[in-house]
Amino acid sequence: MTKEKKGPTGKRAQGDNGWWYNLSAVRKNVVSVLLLFVIVLVLFHDIVFKDMVFSTELDTASALSWRQAGTTLAETEKQEPLWIPYVFSGMPGFASMAYSTTTVSYIQEALHLVGRFLFLNASLSWFVLHYLFGGLCMFLLARNMQFQHLPALFAAVTFMLSPYAIGLAQSGHGSKLMTLSYIPLLFLLTHKLLERPNVLTFALLAATVGTMMLAGHVQIMYYGFLVVGCYLIYSIVIHAKQQVAVVAKSAALFALALGLGFAISAFFYLSVQEYAQYSIRGGGTTGAPGGLTYAYATGWSFHPFETLTLLIPSFFGFSDPYYWGWKPSSDSTVYVGLLPLFLSILALFYKRNRETIFFGLIALLILLASFGSHFPLLFDLLFNYLPYFNKFRAPEMIMQLMPFALAILGAYGFSLLLSYREWLNEGKLKTLKKALVYVLGGLGTTLLLSVLFKSGLYETLSGSMFVKEGEFERYKQQYGQQVNQIMIQLKQERFDLLWKDFVKFVLMAITALGVTVAYLNGKIRTSAF
Repeated sequence: MTKEKKGPTGKRAQGDNGWWYNLSAVRKNVVSVLLLFVIVLVLFHDIVFKDMVFSTELDTASALSWRQAGTTLAETEKQEPLWIPYVFSGMPGFASMAYSTTTVSYIQEALHLVGRFLFLNASLSWFVLHYLFGGLCMFLLARNMQFQHLPALFAAVTFMLSPYAIGLAQSGHGSKLMTLSYIPLLFLLTHKLLERPNVLTFALLAATVGTMMLAGHVQIMYYGFLVVGCYLIYSIVIHAKQQVAVVAKSAALFALALGLGFAISAFFYLSVQEYAQYSIRGGGTTGAPGGLTYAYATGWSFHPFETLTLLIPSFFGFSDPYYWGWKPSSDSTVYVGLLPLFLSILALFYKRNRETIFFGLIALLILLASFGSHFPLLFDLLFNYLPYFNKFRAPEMIMQLMPFALAILGAYGFSLLLSYREWLNEGKLKTLKKALVYVLGGLGTTLLLSVLFKSGLYETLSGSMFVKEGEFERYKQQYGQQVNQIMIQLKQERFDLLWKDFVKFVLMAITALGVTVAYLNGKIRTSAF
């Protein structure tokens, strides 16, 4: 890892003696944690102060229905209901992880007690808490990787406020959010175990594995283990020759920690494993023994063209009827943020080390795996040969981990800029500033031409865009002769969504790049930057 006294992750920015830089490390930690807490309070103020809910539809309604059914059965039969008779002519409640009145996740219960205290005992305090918890764990990970407080805070906010994760609230995917929030902690403890193996780190890692598994979202858990497993292999390859004994000890402790974590969660997963053979995920279907069919598994594949949403969130619309991309439907966006993306690119170009290379490769793996059936070269390999991978559908879901990778890369990019004189020689600095100026000029010209020829732009794009495959026929059955008018109106509304986000994108990009150029030219101080 980059050490604090030798790299941009740990040194004070040049020529800046503002109040922040005069604080002690402890006070900076306190201010950072309080800031993350305030951000969560502001973002979810109605949930906390008015005890409101995110939604009463979609999976939220489904979860409430399961809970009501289980409560009714428990009250009438005076025992925990292991079978729910009201769904699919009956199915397991406990063994499908859909309902249980028993909890053995004591660490998570303790966290939820803290959440009720911090968020005024709101009914969804546990949900809001996991946004804060994920941000705090990301902050701890970045600090452990020797980042300054500001880049560490940047990484925490990037992960905590990911729009894709925020969308989980409206969808009612609480178990997915809980599992996701543990991934920075899982990575942090794995990293510490590989660096300096000891009993305490081993025990904490085992407890984290068990608690994350008990959070109940197996697919996100699997993706988290996939990232950590890749990091383990990467570290072994790099350090095996120089530190054979340490690597062997770390790998053995890691395997034991996973085993102990699985044992902690066995209360649930042994029943799930027993039931799995009777489900389409475990028992399989015709033509797909032991897993999902390829078509079903790849139904929500992320099309390569939809990577444009990393720049312009509503490029392909959001929820129905405005979404016109390749997935069956969509109610969120994989957008991470322009600043994390910009700073990640800087890190990969100008701060390549073992960590940035790893997180760059992980970001690429996440993106390519999310393509699903649109990139069979990788997905088919994973689907056919990686254990348990064929149990999961919706390849796009792995994009929930993209903010994790870009948060660390972005922190490296941010650190690079804070101490750019140490890391960029005159030639590299000149090249960077020239590239930024060219991009600024291109963005400004593009915006100007787009504003001047907006109507012509719509006419050009609407000929081949803003229509989902099979949509015209579906609306024709529904509206008959009015279908052409409906489609014209729908195209216009979809274009308007794209246009608004396009203008925001260009203005935000020009502002960010312009401030960066001014900072690199010495026109503004570090604190202002």
